[in-house]
Formats: sequence, structure tokens, C-alpha cells
Amino acid sequence: MSTLPLPPFASRSERLRTSTIRELLKLTETLGILSLAGGLPSPESFPLDDLRREADRLFGEFGPSVVQYSVTDGVPALRDWLAETASHNFGRAIDPNTDVLVTHGSQQGLDLIGKLFVDEGDVVVLEDPGYLGMIQAFDLYGPRFEGVTGDVDGMRTDDLAARLGAGLRPKLVYVVANFHNPTGATMSVVRRQELAALAEQYGF
Repeated sequence: MSTLPLPPFASRSERLRTSTIRELLKLTETLGILSLAGGLPSPESFPLDDLRREADRLFGEFGPSVVQYSVTDGVPALRDWLAETASHNFGRAIDPNTDVLVTHGSQQGLDLIGKLFVDEGDVVVLEDPGYLGMIQAFDLYGPRFEGVTGDVDGMRTDDLAARLGAGLRPKLVYVVANFHNPTGATMSVVRRQELAALAEQYGF
């Protein structure tokens, strides 16, 4: 009995790599290792009593629907609350049905951004060093990464401006503005404003 060959994998599968984050997390399971690489909080800091109490309250209020599948863009009540909070914070109306999408963590959000915006060969600028999870999420879509140096105030927008002036044309510029991973830096207000102005000027 002959067997047919498997269909070929998609060409983008050649860019698949082992997850660096997954490999780091494996180390945390090793006895005797206190890993500072994965950004894991101390288990002793978890508010277990508060979590138990809140879980009981939610089951009492909503019943089994708490653990049931829901719509893919997030539980409507949560989207309503997020939209209301954001509307208050930003001083403009946020529509929970068109402006809010709840993801299952940052990696899903980054993957969706990559799917929407990144074509093979597009330039994606990131702070150097950059967040490994973002690099892995975007890498599948074949961009060309360009690093821009940072310091205690975040990405050096003067360096970015100079490179843009010299012809660099990114599709996206990715920053972790608060408590950057891995440096821990928080971007200053001035640099946030400069980055927004550059985005407006150069269309990224």
C-alpha cells in the first residue's frame, strides 16, 4: 500500500523558531534556579484569598457562564467597562463594539498587529535591545528589524529622527513605553511627544 507524501508546509514555516520565552520558562521549573530572565512574580505575592473570594462572587453572580466560551472579541460587559474607563481617561468616546478587543495576553495582540500590518520585507523599528516576545511574534511575517538605541528615558527619538531623515521608512515603530522589557526604562513624556510627532510626519 503506497502512502501519499504530506502536503508541503507554507513557506513562512521556514521562519518558525523555538520560543525563547518558552525555553526561559522551562528553566524556572529547575530546582535550585532562581531565574530573573522571565519576569515571573514571586508566588508568595499572589493574593490567593482575594482571588478565591472573587471567584466565589463571580460564580454566585453569573453561574457557569463564567467558564463558558464567549465571543472572540471579549465578554461584552468587560468591553463596556473598558470603553467607559478609556472614554473617561482619554476625554473622548470609545465604542466598546468597534474600539475594544480583549486579547489573551500581549502575544496574541502582537500577532494580530503583525497579521494586519506587516508584509514581508517591511521595516519594523524597535528599541535595541528589544522585547523577545515581539520579535518572535512579528518574525513569522518576514519584516526587516531595525534597532534604535535607548537609555533611561526610552527610545532615543533623536537617533530615530536622524535615521528617518537619512531615508529609513518603517511600517511600524514598536516601543514598550512603561517599564521596557528587558531594560526597565520608562519613556519620558517629551520623547513620547517626539515619537508621536515623527509618526505623524513620516506615516508609521
